[in-house]
Amino acid sequence: MEQVDEILYIAVDHAVAECPNSFIELIIAKQQWAVFVLSSTSQREFYNTWYYLFSVWFLTNRYELVENAQFSRVIKADALYELWIPVARIKS
Repeated sequence: MEQVDEILYIAVDHAVAECPNSFIELIIAKQQWAVFVLSSTSQREFYNTWYYLFSVWFLTNRYELVENAQFSRVIKADALYELWIPVARIKS
């Protein structure tokens, strides 16, 4: 198996065009997302965000993490990012 040193993810909504053979198509189910703004994509920033999610946010907002893709989105390179977390409302 070939070792991959870098992975580049590109997300596109493609209702009409076919996925090129050189890409892998991942279909993400319709989902509710919690979106958190990050100032960088450093390991420390991700760690601090996940720590906040599990120590504060999930405990106070009646949502739970569900199984689905988790991803980050670049808003402004080297300045602003979003971390998208799949969530569901906890039923009473």
